Amino acid sequence: MMPRGARRPPFGPLALCLMLASYADALALSRPALRLQRREPNILSHRALVSQQRALVRMQEPTAPSDGGAVPGTPGDSMRKYFNEVMPLEHKKSALFSSWETYAAWLPVRLYSVKGRDYWLRLHNLKHWASEADVGVMVDQITGDSEGRTLDRRVVRYLSAPSGSGKTKSVLPAFYAGRRTQDRPNGFTHYIPIAFANNNNRNFRFCDEELSTKKDSAKAQGAWFMYDCVKTILEEPHSQGPYQFSSDPKRFSNPSNCDVILKNVGSKLQQLLEDHLGPDFYALIHLDEHRKMCDREVRNGAAFSAGAMQAIADMSGVVVVATYTAPPDGLLPERSSGTCRGPVALPPLDPIKLIADVPELKFPDPPGPEAALFLRRLWGTLQFRLMFCLQERVNGLHVRGSDDNLEGFLKAYHQAATTSNSSKADRLRACIDCCVSTISTQDDEEKMHNVSRLLRGVKDGNGELGTLGYHFPRQVNDLVVLPDGRISGSLRMLLAKLDPELPVYAVGAQGMKWVLTKNGDLLSRTPLEEAYTWTLACRAAINEVLAFNVRKGPVFSIKGTDLKRGRIFPRQDKKVFTFDQLVPDVIYYADEPGRVNATCHDSHPRADIFFRTTKDEVVLIDITGSGGKNVAKKEQKLFEVLGEMQTDIDKDLGNTSEIHHGVTVHGVVLAPFDMEESTEQETDSGNWVMVVRGEKARQLLGGLTQVLRWFEENDSGASV
Repeated sequence: MMPRGARRPPFGPLALCLMLASYADALALSRPALRLQRREPNILSHRALVSQQRALVRMQEPTAPSDGGAVPGTPGDSMRKYFNEVMPLEHKKSALFSSWETYAAWLPVRLYSVKGRDYWLRLHNLKHWASEADVGVMVDQITGDSEGRTLDRRVVRYLSAPSGSGKTKSVLPAFYAGRRTQDRPNGFTHYIPIAFANNNNRNFRFCDEELSTKKDSAKAQGAWFMYDCVKTILEEPHSQGPYQFSSDPKRFSNPSNCDVILKNVGSKLQQLLEDHLGPDFYALIHLDEHRKMCDREVRNGAAFSAGAMQAIADMSGVVVVATYTAPPDGLLPERSSGTCRGPVALPPLDPIKLIADVPELKFPDPPGPEAALFLRRLWGTLQFRLMFCLQERVNGLHVRGSDDNLEGFLKAYHQAATTSNSSKADRLRACIDCCVSTISTQDDEEKMHNVSRLLRGVKDGNGELGTLGYHFPRQVNDLVVLPDGRISGSLRMLLAKLDPELPVYAVGAQGMKWVLTKNGDLLSRTPLEEAYTWTLACRAAINEVLAFNVRKGPVFSIKGTDLKRGRIFPRQDKKVFTFDQLVPDVIYYADEPGRVNATCHDSHPRADIFFRTTKDEVVLIDITGSGGKNVAKKEQKLFEVLGEMQTDIDKDLGNTSEIHHGVTVHGVVLAPFDMEESTEQETDSGNWVMVVRGEKARQLLGGLTQVLRWFEENDSGASV
């Protein structure tokens, strides 16, 4: 029987995905919440009551199967099998782990609107469209520092990304990938989520009115609060929430007792974990919506949260991950003494997995590695546009039928991909046309000082961000963590800003917007080329040098005063070249306006980006999204071309002019997806050819490594 006022959703097939709260949970909203704090009564704010009553109206009886609603092929399905078949009994002492149904009820959910009605969506029952490699990087960042070593200090790892990006959902797959196995004997044994907002009834919060006015006392209050949260979830998982704890501020009024209190809480919390999690446990504690533990706008909310996170992070056998749209500002950055915070990168959408799971997105005959170059370039542009178009609409892919606009897009895309009387090139272009994204125009763009440094990527810390004039993190919206641990802004945010000090930022951003929004000539520039053009130009303007992360290669002095299109080779003949139009300190990208079909009449040999320094060094940069033999071929061809060019310059042959005299030509291949060692070699004439591979090449992409997977050439020839 359904509670009065509840209505069934307008579609049946969504039942397994929506997994609504139980009838007992719904009834619990009609009576006072359980008093978990022994000293003071439970207090619910008016806002919380309204929110929960709103949820009640939209709930129905669950139609989940008896196994707790794990949907095949999802992280929840993998976790259910681990729980029931692998997890040893000695690790199930807690009431939380008494059954899969009890445990699954505490896994994160999100409120999701479907055709005007709200439902609690169980995140573990949604497909996780991230590559295994990216999830593996996330696990390594959680369990060790950037060099993969075991942490020798307490660190609260955090994921920071915009709302709806999948931060909360990503932690369970990371736990499962890092779980204890024969191959990973030191892996995780328990995943324990603790939410402070947006988790149906299972939210924890401290009574704002009782938050101490003294910083040390607030920190001690936070530690006791965390103890109460952990005790509740481990011992009383069947109790009804939401849970709001109260305490007597007078208990913490003497700051001199703070260290003693923290030590006492730590001892009790450690014993609590050992009693309930069994021997040799290694628990991943997930603190979701960590800034919602208490009111952060008054008193000492940051100190309270810091005390709570420190209390749990300091425990043996525990690693803590916090998720929110901003980092934990109450903790100091990593490398600081004591308990600190450390960034973790959110895995991006993986095009291969997403396309494989959504039937309408499948292209019947994608270009393979041996396909014509212009087809592979079209496929690369399509992949990038498609992922950008879908990244903020993923919920509609999880819950089909819930987003009419998305369904219309998928129908149009499928028709474009499968039109029987069109060529492959025409079908690729038609699909690209479907993926035109809406991005702010120049008139809408907002000035943001030093945004170019966010594009480059900045270290997490009050030091570097503080020098940029930011009060970290409140004045920077849509922060994301990069794979190398640096901080940047979301791609959409970066595209919507202007840097008043660096004009090249806007020029580079316009190139990336062109890839995402314009139709017509789709072959002259690939997304990866535009990405490197943007980031290298800004890096040169900021640092006034460009270095390519190799051991012996030169560092080029260049101020990055402008970003323009140009050509070194007037035609496709690599033996005919000119440097006459190259202005020192300007970054150039290849002008290829006629590259519209397989003949590619106006392609530019051997260089996608190039520049000239005031020391008469000309540097040619070739970019590739492939690896292996293709990179080796590019290196060899570049080496040969530079040798021929330098010979012509030194011998003053007919195809050179006075302006060429004294010029030294160098070459760089950027190959971010080739994981071999970077190399450099110097010719007898002093020409350097540097092949920058893997992590070193990725570092030069700066903030755009957040969508690195979208640039990669896959088995279908996704990009070049």
